[in-house]
Amino acid sequence: MIKTATTFDEVKKSSSRTVTAILKKQCDMIKVNLKTFRFVDGWQSSRSWTVNQQNKFKKWFINYLYGNLKRTREVSSCPHMVYKSKKRISETWSWWNLNYGWKVNGYKS
Repeated sequence: MIKTATTFDEVKKSSSRTVTAILKKQCDMIKVNLKTFRFVDGWQSSRSWTVNQQNKFKKWFINYLYGNLKRTREVSSCPHMVYKSKKRISETWSWWNLNYGWKVNGYKS
């Protein structure tokens, strides 16, 4: 999915258009400057967002993948399984969020 890279341009070169679009939207949600942000180990825990921002992104993510099998395959943890329902795409969201989601403000683990 997202290979170790330094800049967003490097992420674009090494990832699919779908992954790049999702990552860009995720960064835009919390106003991350993609020209200066570095995608190094642990990058996803370097920023945080509110539960409301996360929920808005989740809704966008599901709608972005819904009805587009190519996009769904590119993002799915099991690309051989094609998810056609929003419920199943929501499971893909959970996988994405676990691996690449920002920390949630105020959440104590």
